[in-house]
Amino acid sequence: MLNSGYGIATYPDIRVEPDTLFYGASTTKAFLAAALALMIESGNYTTSSFPAEPLSWTTPIANVIRDDFVLMDEWSTTHITIEDALSHRTGMPPHDKALARSYDGEHTATPRDVVRSLRHLPLTAPPRTKFQYCNLMYAAASHVVETLTGGRFLGSLLREWIWAPLGMAGTYFTLEDGLAAPEHFAAGYYWDEKNGSFGTVPYMPLEEVTGAGSIISSVRDYAKWLRCLVEEAAPLPKAAHRAFKTPRVFVSDEPGAYDTPSGYAFGWWTSSYKGHRVWTHSGGMHAYGAEVYILPDQKFGVVTFGNTAFSSNAVGEIVVWDLIYKKLGIAEADRYNWTEKWLGAENRLRAKVDNALEEIYPDRPTPGLPRALPLENYTGTYFHPGYMNMTLEPATDAARAEKPKIELVAARNQATWKDFCQFEHISGEHWMMYTYFSDGPATVLKGFAPAQFTIGPDGKVKSLGIEWQNLSGLVDGLIWFEKIA
Repeated sequence: MLNSGYGIATYPDIRVEPDTLFYGASTTKAFLAAALALMIESGNYTTSSFPAEPLSWTTPIANVIRDDFVLMDEWSTTHITIEDALSHRTGMPPHDKALARSYDGEHTATPRDVVRSLRHLPLTAPPRTKFQYCNLMYAAASHVVETLTGGRFLGSLLREWIWAPLGMAGTYFTLEDGLAAPEHFAAGYYWDEKNGSFGTVPYMPLEEVTGAGSIISSVRDYAKWLRCLVEEAAPLPKAAHRAFKTPRVFVSDEPGAYDTPSGYAFGWWTSSYKGHRVWTHSGGMHAYGAEVYILPDQKFGVVTFGNTAFSSNAVGEIVVWDLIYKKLGIAEADRYNWTEKWLGAENRLRAKVDNALEEIYPDRPTPGLPRALPLENYTGTYFHPGYMNMTLEPATDAARAEKPKIELVAARNQATWKDFCQFEHISGEHWMMYTYFSDGPATVLKGFAPAQFTIGPDGKVKSLGIEWQNLSGLVDGLIWFEKIA
C-alpha cells in the first residue's frame, strides 16, 4: 500500500500527511451498507412485526421503525425496503435542504428526527421506478441499525465491527471526536473570486447526517478498507461483500467514460472499463471532496481526500484515473479526458446560474408586472414542517442596486447545509431565489429555484412556495411555507 499526502492541510504551514483527517462525506454510505450486510448475514436480527423472519434486504423499513417511518404515500410507507433505501429507488428526491441541525430549535437533531421529518416531504416518483439520490433514506437505514441493536450509536458499531478489526484507529464519526483526535484535521477552504484568495470554512457537525456522510478519516485508514474490499476479506464474509456490491438499479443509459451504463449497489456506483469491473463513490461537502475507486479483478484501489469543495473531487478523479490508466496500460490516445469533463462541468454549473432566469421564466413579461403588496408585507417568518423556518428580511441597499436586483434575503442557519437565500422579483407574485452555502460561498456551488407568494382573501401574504432543486437539477417538488409571523 502506498500512502501519500500533498499540499496544505491548514494554512499557513501544516502539510497534508497520510494520517491527516478529512471528511469522507458520502463514502460513509458503503460502511453503513457493510454493517447491514453483517447483520443480515448473521441471521441474528428480526423485527418485532415478524419475529420469526430474519432481517433481510427486502425487509420493509416500517417493520422496524413503524412509528417513525411514515411517508406521504401509504403504500410507500409499508412497502419500501432496506434495499430500496440503500439503492436510492424509493421515489424520494434528495430533499437535502430539509436536513436540519435541530428540528425543535433546542436539541441537536438525531437520525430519528430526520426520519420523522420524511412524512412532510413529497415523493416525486413511484417506488422502484427511478433512481433519485437521497441522503435522508440513508439516515432511515442508520436508524434501522441503531434500533435493532438496542439503541447503540452507529459510529460505535462501525468501530467495533469494521474499523477496529481493520486497524482503522484514525477514523471517527463525530466532529467532536475528529477535533479531539491525535491526527491533524485538515481545515476546509473556498476560493474567494472577488478577493483572489482562499477563505476558511468552519468545520461542520454531522450527527444528523449519520450513515449518509458522517465519517472522518485519512487515506492511510481508507487504504485498509480498500484492501478489505478488493480481497473480499474479513471482517466481512464473502456473501456480505457480494451483497452490498451487487448493482440494484440502473442509473443512466449513457456509459460516458465506461463500457457499460452505470448502476448503483449499496453505497457504490458500478460499471466496467475495458472489461474490468469498477466500483466507485464520491463524497462532496461544503469544503471537502473524496473519491474512492476499486477494481477488484486487478486487486487495485485508490482513495483521494481534499479540503475544497468541487475542485477536490475534480483533481481527485483526474489523479485516480491517471493511476488506473497506468495500471491497465492504456495508451494516451485511448484515455478519456477527465480534465475536460470537469472543466466542462464547472462551466455548465456557472452558465446554469447565469441563465437561470431564461430557464425558469422564459415567457416573463418585460417589464415584469408589479407585486401586489409593498415589500415589507413579504418579510417575516414562514414555516414548513419538513424544511422548518425561513425568515425573510429586506435586502441591503447595495444588494438592490446590483444585478440581479435582490430585494429579500433569508439565512437558513438551522439547516445542516447553511444556506443564504436571495430573492429577485420577476413578475407579479413570481420570484427567483438564488442560494449559496453561507459558510463556503464558492461561486460554482450556487443554486437557484423559482419561488412564488400567495395572497389570501384578506389581502395579506399567506404563503411562500419554493421549487427546490439540487445542483444536478433534480427537483424536490414545490414546498409551501406558511407565513406565521
